Amino acid sequence: MQRGLAVTELGPSSGPRIVFVHGFTQTGRSWLPVVEPLTAEGWRVLLPDAPGHGGSTGVEADLPTSAALLGEACGHGVYVGYSMG
Repeated sequence: MQRGLAVTELGPSSGPRIVFVHGFTQTGRSWLPVVEPLTAEGWRVLLPDAPGHGGSTGVEADLPTSAALLGEACGHGVYVGYSMG
């Protein structure tokens, strides 16, 4: 069983960080159409795959554990989500 979440990082390696959390049955890539303008403005964008989704398919976690894994994988930043995200 996989422990950590898969995360796609876009934009600069430093700077303000924004994390986009997808909804049920999606992956972090579902946010790609909206993140390009942010990376162009210097935002560091993180697109995690939630437990059981995409690159995190091997991760099994309840809600509190999912939140902890998300924090471990993405750290401090502005979080944006929809549905279960």
